[in-house]
Amino acid sequence: MTALTTEARGLLTSAFAGLGFKVYTSIPATVIPNSVVVLPDSPWVRMDRIGTRLNYECSWRVILIVDPRNNEQAQLSTEDNLELILSNVPDGFQVTFIGAPQITDLGGQGSCLATELTISARMKE
Repeated sequence: MTALTTEARGLLTSAFAGLGFKVYTSIPATVIPNSVVVLPDSPWVRMDRIGTRLNYECSWRVILIVDPRNNEQAQLSTEDNLELILSNVPDGFQVTFIGAPQITDLGGQGSCLATELTISARMKE
């Protein structure tokens, strides 16, 4: 039996994998622009029912990463890629938050433009 959180993460990563992004399910050692990182959000799981049939809502942070070297192009890439992600969120998932794009320092790798989304889903056994 696959955990419901694992199933939800798999549905998200599958939905975004065919869109031209490198999709990660953990923070990579080297971040490649035009990628998406899917991580548990907080609270990660909100229980509705415990027992023989699990029923809960799980939340994910989806981080869209683009190259920030050209400000205008980075903004356009963020907007285009955000719409691409939003139009491919699987049925049954809900986008509950979209943050503003922010320059994120990656140390020796330079920096990236990162936009965070919160996506949640009700999962049932």
